[in-house]
Amino acid sequence: MFISLLWPSRPVPCTFRSRTNSAYHKNQVRLNLSLRHSMKGRSFRFNSFRFVAFLFAIRCTMESRAAPMRASQDPIEARKCNVADQKLAESFERAAIAHLKSEGYRVTNPRRLVVRELAAVNRPLPPSEIHEKIAGSGSSIDLVSVYRILHALESVGLIHHIAAMDGYLACRSDAGSEHHAAHFICSRCGCVDEQVLDETACRSIEGQGREAGFATGSFRVEVLGTCRHCRGTEG
Repeated sequence: MFISLLWPSRPVPCTFRSRTNSAYHKNQVRLNLSLRHSMKGRSFRFNSFRFVAFLFAIRCTMESRAAPMRASQDPIEARKCNVADQKLAESFERAAIAHLKSEGYRVTNPRRLVVRELAAVNRPLPPSEIHEKIAGSGSSIDLVSVYRILHALESVGLIHHIAAMDGYLACRSDAGSEHHAAHFICSRCGCVDEQVLDETACRSIEGQGREAGFATGSFRVEVLGTCRHCRGTEG
């Protein structure tokens, strides 16, 4: 009995110690969960920042490489062969306005604007591009009016419709007169050089027409090729 009292068969649990350990364990678990949650958010934000920085670096690299290419490739509208000489443009505009008046047309502001856009370039312009240029300059004009004005200008011989480019070109070789023209069209930049066909070429074409049983009227020749500017032999 004495021994059993000194050495009990089962250990007596320490209530204070077990409660303390339990509370400590719970606090540790909560702390670990809190740390994991906070680190998870920080890791996500850090990875997102690295990803955005990576994309930004790629974009900067691509733009730096593309800049020299854009600088070396001048736009078609700015090429020397496509921009008409200012004096020639003003001369054509004056001649076109005078010819419209002689044909009984009123010189309205929309007609003057369309003539000015055609006079400024050496390439055929489609109606949609003419409309965009005029609207972009702050003037008001609708696309239907552009089509009507182009039809009127073509009917009096001031412009030609270039079928190969599906656009309208200012007729600079004696505007408004009756003649047979040859249009040398650059298939790269779209510029057009208009030349009046000589009598030999006209007789040859008319003779071929007669052999085919065809009565020729007015005709224009479109020749596709490459201009001096695009060939690199300008000078």
